[in-house]
Amino acid sequence: MKLLGIDTESGGISTDYDLLTLSLNVVEDYEIIDTLNLLVKPDSVSGRTQYFVQGEALRVNGINLGQHDLDAICYRDAKQMIFGWLDGMHRMHGKLMPFGNGIARDIQMITKYTISSKSWDMFVKRNPIELTSIGNCLKLMGLIPEDQSLSLKNIATYFGAEIDEDKVHTAEYDVWLGIQALKGYSSLMGGLSC
Repeated sequence: MKLLGIDTESGGISTDYDLLTLSLNVVEDYEIIDTLNLLVKPDSVSGRTQYFVQGEALRVNGINLGQHDLDAICYRDAKQMIFGWLDGMHRMHGKLMPFGNGIARDIQMITKYTISSKSWDMFVKRNPIELTSIGNCLKLMGLIPEDQSLSLKNIATYFGAEIDEDKVHTAEYDVWLGIQALKGYSSLMGGLSC
């Protein structure tokens, strides 16, 4: 079974803020074998893009909104690209199993602003792998220290990944961090193959 590593970055902590970036990655044996990375923005109204974002979220995610507006595609165009990419991946690999940290929110952002939930469900399995839940289970089993942070950066560091601080909180890099976390969790559970 192929996995689908997902991450999004938005203009705030709730799903009410605009989706700005997304990264979808087919993962096999802890390696990315195909990827779709998009900068996205709201569809324009009267030829102008209006954003709903928070300055702090933009700072944390390293997003310059002016440059983003120039580089991003609108949600309606992203919808077509995501549908086409998922359709192609589905034809090659079957339904994909999504995983990530805060994966339910990421899926909600994607299906709220771009592709519909009905279309998403055609290509992606419904029960995603939530990395934080796995980490908490491993804490309960005493396999991870109780005080260990389960943020992507911290858990990847715990498992020996070298972190590029300039890339943390970018959707594409956070998927890579998620893969490192999943690989580390798997090794603690007896080396499950993903």
